[in-house]
Amino acid sequence: MFRTRRILKWAGLAACLLIAAAWVGSIFAGVVCQVGKVDFAVGLGFVGYSSYAAPRGAPRVELIWFTQGVAPRWEQMTWLPEWSSSGPGILAVWIPLWIPLLIVATPTFIAWRLDRRYPPGHCQRCGYDLTGNVSGRCPECGWTTNRGEGLPR
Repeated sequence: MFRTRRILKWAGLAACLLIAAAWVGSIFAGVVCQVGKVDFAVGLGFVGYSSYAAPRGAPRVELIWFTQGVAPRWEQMTWLPEWSSSGPGILAVWIPLWIPLLIVATPTFIAWRLDRRYPPGHCQRCGYDLTGNVSGRCPECGWTTNRGEGLPR
């Protein structure tokens, strides 16, 4: 369980950093991946999905550099999810990158918080220094310890 939490907290941190880097990079450039009837896109602070009624050619990946100044791009960035449909099989969904970042960052923060460790001789629940305590109980939070070493029973 502890090993799994450590793996998840580091994987979550890496995912948060990748999403944040994609958000910053999307201010300057966008990427569109077209496969059959579907497009996936990242740009202007969002990740998008579009489906079409008919295939649109061979699969391709395209990098788009935004040439106007940063201020107009900032105004074009979407902060709320958007979607549209103009017929059967035609759908476009745009999700701002802060939403996946929040979804990944929340459990990552919890995993980091649960995996915090205090030095030997401290209560492992609240971090209180148990030096000289022989009662086996933390006077700060009441946590029972083994031989006053700060380890939970």
